Amino acid sequence: MSDRGSLSLLLVGTVFVIGSAIIAAALTAGAVSRGRAEAVADAVALAAAGALLQQPGPCQVAATVAKQNSARLLHCYPRGATVEVQVAISTPAAVSRLSGWDNIEMESAAELLPAEAAIG
Repeated sequence: MSDRGSLSLLLVGTVFVIGSAIIAAALTAGAVSRGRAEAVADAVALAAAGALLQQPGPCQVAATVAKQNSARLLHCYPRGATVEVQVAISTPAAVSRLSGWDNIEMESAAELLPAEAAIG
């Protein structure tokens, strides 16, 4: 067995392991980003619903909460006692390069309940 063949095999194996680790890290970062987007969308919707009867209005509060969480408010729809929102967060560079997705968008909704319904 020649040393040259062993070195080539070792190099190919090393490249494979490093490549697999990079892909696994990017996929994990993507999953974390998705979870973060879900949490931010929920927080924005809850804040907006809480502001339905106050000034500034629900969409202004939603935009502020989104910005505080490094997200962008894409849409805000107050409908009666419910507010529906859509937010976007930027993906990490590695996720963007591997997937082509620069942003993860998520939707959520929250409803303002009367005080009696919230207690009982």
